[in-house]
Amino acid sequence: MRYLASVSPKFDRVAIKPGPSLGELPELPIKSRLTVLIRDARGAILGQIDIESHASDAFGYEEEAIVHQVARELGQLWSE
Repeated sequence: MRYLASVSPKFDRVAIKPGPSLGELPELPIKSRLTVLIRDARGAILGQIDIESHASDAFGYEEEAIVHQVARELGQLWSE
């Protein structure tokens, strides 16, 4: 989580949640949210990464690509 939090100063809150439940984070005044599922090699949902920001349009292509890469790596490690 520290790595993801350091990717952009616009990442106001980063959470990694285990399990297939897609529950909500407590309500905060947010303007942007990025949620990426963490999947194993078979495609089963292992968890998710949630990132929220107080800035509008906080997540561009580069930020999304990094979060997706971290989700793939977590899925591989989680399954081992």
